[in-house]
Amino acid sequence: MRASTAEMIKRERVEIKTEHDDVAIVDEHKRERVVKRDRAVKREKAPVHKERPTVKTEPDGDLYGVSDDDLYHASDDDGDRPRLVELEDRSKSRATFKGRLRQYAYASTSSTPSTPSVSPSKRRVDTIPSSSRVTRTATVSVTTPRKRVKKVTTAKTTRAPAKYAPPSTYAHLPGLPDCLGPSMFILFVGVNPGQRSAAVGHAYAHPSNLFWKLLHQSGITPRRCRPDEDQDLPRLYGLGNTNIVSRPSREAAELSRAEMDASYAVLEAKVARWRPESVCVVGKSIWESVWRVRHGRNQRKHEFRYGWQDPAEDMAGARVFVATSTSGAAASTLPAEKLAIWRPLGEWVRQRRAERGCDGVPTDMAVPGTVNVAADVEMKDADVKDELPLIVKDE
Repeated sequence: MRASTAEMIKRERVEIKTEHDDVAIVDEHKRERVVKRDRAVKREKAPVHKERPTVKTEPDGDLYGVSDDDLYHASDDDGDRPRLVELEDRSKSRATFKGRLRQYAYASTSSTPSTPSVSPSKRRVDTIPSSSRVTRTATVSVTTPRKRVKKVTTAKTTRAPAKYAPPSTYAHLPGLPDCLGPSMFILFVGVNPGQRSAAVGHAYAHPSNLFWKLLHQSGITPRRCRPDEDQDLPRLYGLGNTNIVSRPSREAAELSRAEMDASYAVLEAKVARWRPESVCVVGKSIWESVWRVRHGRNQRKHEFRYGWQDPAEDMAGARVFVATSTSGAAASTLPAEKLAIWRPLGEWVRQRRAERGCDGVPTDMAVPGTVNVAADVEMKDADVKDELPLIVKDE
């Protein structure tokens, strides 16, 4: 009875243990299914930047360990047997922008220290070393913003245009005597003496003035004369010099039109007294003033021309030649253009010297009948002023 009871108890224990083992086996299967489900959910919810297992490559670049169906071999947590895990379908993610980026995202399983984020202006392209045969490096082109350089504008030293200046402005400067004589070939007529010419007492004395240079280059004089030889021009070469306005100024723009027009009568009287063969007007503004006085109106644009004028425009029987201004401030016409305008006058005066028999131009008494008027010039000017009324116009 006692043995049978022990056997019964043992049998019951075996049955209970078997029942517990069956329950444990069932629970184990349930646990595995739950783990697999959780892993699948995690893979579906995995972010784009999640690292993937390193894929080795063969020398020819073909991948192995990953099939065309995006499968790879992995092991269970216990490492007993390999199992086949399916990756997420890439074809679904390729339709999005992040999905296309994910195709080129390769991360290494080795533990590398994370680099801090760098601003785009300080970013640089680094080559990441790798032991694998295939490495993909992204080249990032960074444009560094240029520093804006502040332009420093310097004030120009251009001189303001001159305005009318009354005679009292330059009353401290002496007047410039005329260079006149009988039997002159050409009488040059300027606007008025400049400051430098009035200070030194010689015509066209400023270094930037091209008067003496153009006389020589055009053939009017056989050599280049100096400003201090102006009083010898009538005696040596039969040339004279005067101005339409006698008072000096810094620029011709400081004279008024009315002042220039009123001075024409004095100029015409000088031409009638000395009887030169021609009158050379040195400057367009002088001829415009003469035109206003003669015609009573301003000269139209198509009526003006350089060179010899019509016979109707002769001044007291002398031919009129209009030349360019020789002042250095008159830069609207190039020196070569000025020389081209002056050359016809030089050809004419050489021809007239040949006809008079003084082609060689001797150094003394070159023009027959010419006297030295350097000492007597002030007296002759006084005679001209006595014959004409004194015109003084101050604006």
